[in-house]
Amino acid sequence: MFEDVTLKLSKKKEKELLAHYNTKIQDAIEKTFEDKEFYKPMVRMSGLCRWLDVSTTTVVKWQKEGMPHMVIDGVTLYDKRKILKWLNHFERNKIISQENQMKVLPGYLSIKHVFGTIITYPKEVVLDLIEDLRETDVQDFSYWSPLYFLEYDELGCPVYLTYLVNEVGIAMHPNRYYYVTLTEEQEKALESLELSI
Repeated sequence: MFEDVTLKLSKKKEKELLAHYNTKIQDAIEKTFEDKEFYKPMVRMSGLCRWLDVSTTTVVKWQKEGMPHMVIDGVTLYDKRKILKWLNHFERNKIISQENQMKVLPGYLSIKHVFGTIITYPKEVVLDLIEDLRETDVQDFSYWSPLYFLEYDELGCPVYLTYLVNEVGIAMHPNRYYYVTLTEEQEKALESLELSI
């Protein structure tokens, strides 16, 4: 039986992390839209999916979260300019409202949390393994949640750092990894690795 370990960020560290993350979100969203064309501001779902390079499932999820859209003669339309503004607002508010503590179960690969999935294995080991898995079966990689690595600051205090993506699928760090769904076999491969905590 594993003992639960509760980790909590200090208020100062929490503010620093949220400020850093919000900046990354802003930069990522602006970068995503900087080369997008606005000459045709109203698009259907298929056009919006191509424009943002996301799936229809993601768009439907955003709609449920309040993404602006309109229905004209039975056709759902989206205003690109409003979508840009909404995405920025949606992501910023979601991060600000998130909790600052989690439970770690030593011996497990990850912990589901409002932040996403927090990985307790060494970052380099996981990224190397993920790269190997992607080369063999890309279809396994479709996890729509951010991945965070548990790391430590210079004082030995645990902090959450992300090197991957946010929930809307916008890359938070260039040339890093994407969405990960591990099969049972892949999870066993990770479970055989040594934990970093």
